[in-house]
Amino acid sequence: MKNGLIFILYFTLLTSCESGTEKVTKEIEVDINAISEFASLDSYLSVVKCIPLETKPESLIGKIEKIVQYQRHYYILDTDYRNNVLHFDHNGKFIELLISEADMEIYKINRVTDFDIKEGKIFFIDNILSTLFIKDIDSRKINRYQLPFTCNNLLVIDSNNLFIYAGFIGLNNNYYRLHLISIKDMEVKIEASYLPFDSRLENGNLTAKASLRLLPYKEKWIFHEYGIDTIYMIDRIESEIFYLLSFPDNTVKNFLYDIDFQENQDDFIRSNNLSLKSYGMYLVGDLLSFEYFGNRGDRQLIYNLEADTIVANCNYLNLKNEKIPIGFYWFPVEDNSNQAIAFLESEHILDMPEESIGILNKKCGLQIKQNDNPVLTIMELKK
Repeated sequence: MKNGLIFILYFTLLTSCESGTEKVTKEIEVDINAISEFASLDSYLSVVKCIPLETKPESLIGKIEKIVQYQRHYYILDTDYRNNVLHFDHNGKFIELLISEADMEIYKINRVTDFDIKEGKIFFIDNILSTLFIKDIDSRKINRYQLPFTCNNLLVIDSNNLFIYAGFIGLNNNYYRLHLISIKDMEVKIEASYLPFDSRLENGNLTAKASLRLLPYKEKWIFHEYGIDTIYMIDRIESEIFYLLSFPDNTVKNFLYDIDFQENQDDFIRSNNLSLKSYGMYLVGDLLSFEYFGNRGDRQLIYNLEADTIVANCNYLNLKNEKIPIGFYWFPVEDNSNQAIAFLESEHILDMPEESIGILNKKCGLQIKQNDNPVLTIMELKK
């Protein structure tokens, strides 16, 4: 259907039986002509709190890749400038870098690509070393585990069980992109593997950046691969992939192979007249958000998991709540399914209308200046 934006739901059990995978397919269609007027985030979210992150030389952030809230404090991964996890308190005051200079030197840490915090421990991975590190926040003791595959992202279930995303490096017929591992007596055991080499992709070496966003949702885990336009779910009890949401766009292979796209993805999308591609996945309550790029620029689609329907498809850059843009990159607030964390960077804040800047400065209790650290915004679902 060339004139419509189509989302296909596959309810799937992926088993090892030789008969293959059984699929029940349900299609949801959205008329492309109605996209521009199809709801907005203001109907669902409001900004309830703004937290300016303290700006000083030792706390400057290059790029926020991930935010984790733990015991009301904020932990932020910066892979661009710090190659570290920065720790801020509930008011945005800088506390420390979680990975010390001594840690970096002793363990020869090269590149931290993801982290998570559970039960008083910070879990982080170095994808150059293919190593998982677990550091006790109080005692500062570190244990390290060599992984038998590459590692780019993780999701921690508890102190002994976690998902590791291997990505697309070193693909072969026996390769899996996602692993559920357990740790016991300092040993790593692979409990299950998902997404074999040829799942959703044709054979070949993929050279584009691959990253994963993993999110807990009720009794499931949801995960999304960069540029693959597919959302998977895993049941927590059975550990089986049973659901995925996919854009029926057959340009995935070209998208990931093409050098021109890797150098300038926006121009590649426009020049090749591609319909859309999904780059991010975010969750607050039952609302699952997709970031994608279409022929109208950056867009945001909101899918209600509980109601099984698309509730909004809009240009997020134009959405305002109390004249403050609702930040796009959502991260979970600790033990609260009704809230999410986003952030606004100082250069974007200073590009706002003067009225919006004044409102934000008032909420922050200070005047935001150029090159200040980002401002965290706590968003809440409207009742």
